[in-house]
Amino acid sequence: MECIIRTPHYQAVRRPQTKTLFIVLPTDEAMSDADPDRAPARRVPVRDERGLVNYYEEVEQDIDRLWRERLGKYLYDFVVKNDMARQGIQLPCQPDKVFLANFPAHYTLWVHKKGDPHDPRKDHYLYGEISSAFGRYHPSRRDRDKKDRDKGGGGKRPRTKASRAAASTTIPFKDYTKLNTAS
Repeated sequence: MECIIRTPHYQAVRRPQTKTLFIVLPTDEAMSDADPDRAPARRVPVRDERGLVNYYEEVEQDIDRLWRERLGKYLYDFVVKNDMARQGIQLPCQPDKVFLANFPAHYTLWVHKKGDPHDPRKDHYLYGEISSAFGRYHPSRRDRDKKDRDKGGGGKRPRTKASRAAASTTIPFKDYTKLNTAS
């Protein structure tokens, strides 16, 4: 593999004589913010009282590959290209495919199956944790905030002063029903 760019957070490599680029993330646990205990708990398809299922399975290899291809393309377009430009690195040709070679340590991809046991709804989730240090979603804080909202008003957001004012404002209108009547 030929290393195209190396940063403290990733490296981009490609096979010689190909147009496929791989973005390799560190596998060191110290470089990952994922918590191995945050993986889904319900992993067995047990039917509830209505006969419906609600559980998680690890994804199949083709779905994992599709996710890593889409994430790799996104990272290439919005991170790797910019880093290469800053370092003055140019590829002889644009890659035809870009893959994320691996997820960070303790990140796992799951399919959530819910509903009819013979044809459940399937939603895919990447489990891990995005650290609050990045200023993004932090599951424990989000879950706590949701519980607080649910306690004080059924989960509805309080109306702001502007929305209350807009709701009570009357909108003037013109009565066009009398235009064609003789006076």
